[in-house]
Formats: sequence, structure tokens, C-alpha cells
Amino acid sequence: MKRVVQKIQSFQKYVDCWWYPPVMAILAAMDHFVIVLPVDGMLVSSILISPKRWLRLVFAFTLGSALGAFSIGFLVHWIGVEVFRDIWPSMFDSSLWIWMEDFFKAHGSIVVLLSAMSPSPQQPAVIITALAGGSLWPILPMLLL
Repeated sequence: MKRVVQKIQSFQKYVDCWWYPPVMAILAAMDHFVIVLPVDGMLVSSILISPKRWLRLVFAFTLGSALGAFSIGFLVHWIGVEVFRDIWPSMFDSSLWIWMEDFFKAHGSIVVLLSAMSPSPQQPAVIITALAGGSLWPILPMLLL
């Protein structure tokens, strides 16, 4: 972990470069797949280093995060429920999953919106919505909040 912090600190000396916000957007998108990238801390420290660029940095992080969440939802939807049913058959046959599937088909977009506005991770809401067969297109604008 110490090594990761050192790499991030050495990377942040480039915060005023033109390519810094797009690279941060890519890291924010990757965070949905890797989960251990400290993008919140990188955003805050980047803004503290270069306060004049706060809007550009926030926009880049938000866009990257939204695209990452949409990508993981699309990937899960594309792989399909059948693959996950083969891995965890008992989970998908339970009464709790049947209730969750109905709930997320009807209200998945609202759950994703609430998770996007909270400090909690978005991945579980997006993945369950995708597995339940909920529509992913309303999710993308909600994640931009």
C-alpha cells in the first residue's frame, strides 16, 4: 500500500498537464472493475494541488466513474444471467433473489440513482440491476450526478 501511495504522489506532480484529467477519468472508470483504486482521495488531493482546475477535474472523474459503472453493468448484462446461474445456482433459485429480481426490474434505476448520490459503492446496485434484467440506459445519466 505504501508503494501505491508513493506512485500516486509522484503522479500528482503532473496535475497541471493537459492529459491529467483524461487519465484520471480512465482510472475512475477502472475503479469499478478493480475497486482498490483510491479515486476519491486522488480527486480531493488533485483539487487541493490545483484549485483553479477543480471543475475540469470533477467533470473528468464523474464522467469516468459513470462510464465505468455503465461498462460493468453492460458487461454483466452481456455475459448474461445464465453464466452466473451456472456458478451460483442456489442463489438464483432462492425466494430472496426472486423478490430482488422483481424489485430491481421495477426500481433498479432509482436504486442506482440513490447509490450514485451516496458515498456507498455503485457496483452492487449496477450489477444486480443488470442481472435482474433491468434497463441500463436510464442508469447512465443518473450516474453523472
